[in-house]
Amino acid sequence: EAPIKTNKTRQDSIADHLLMYVLTNGKAAEESLHEFEEYLPAFHRDLFLAISSKDQVSLNISNTLNRLTLEASLNPQYNFDELKKLLKYEALKEEERAMIKGIQNAENIGDETKLAELMKKFDELRKKLHTNTV
Repeated sequence: EAPIKTNKTRQDSIADHLLMYVLTNGKAAEESLHEFEEYLPAFHRDLFLAISSKDQVSLNISNTLNRLTLEASLNPQYNFDELKKLLKYEALKEEERAMIKGIQNAENIGDETKLAELMKKFDELRKKLHTNTV
């Protein structure tokens, strides 16, 4: 189980809103979010799986789901499809930042093989980002 994060990223906030939407809109929203599950931060993925499975969950997960349910009842609805796109975009941007660090590291140590491999992956990632423009 992922630890509770005290400082939220934009990706965390988007995931919160997506889960709030699923909690208030039921099975169709849940099924629609499954294709974006891989982009959810680890803790939110645990929450989503708890919502989907309806199994007994830890106190931490239960408390967070209760908080999200309460927030969902107090907050206006967001465009679910737009939130899914934003979630994917933020996850890809995070992957891009990590890849840039890897490229810089490969350059610093002079690992041409690793650098070529990372540059190819970086190019593929940039294409994904470009086609997912928000």
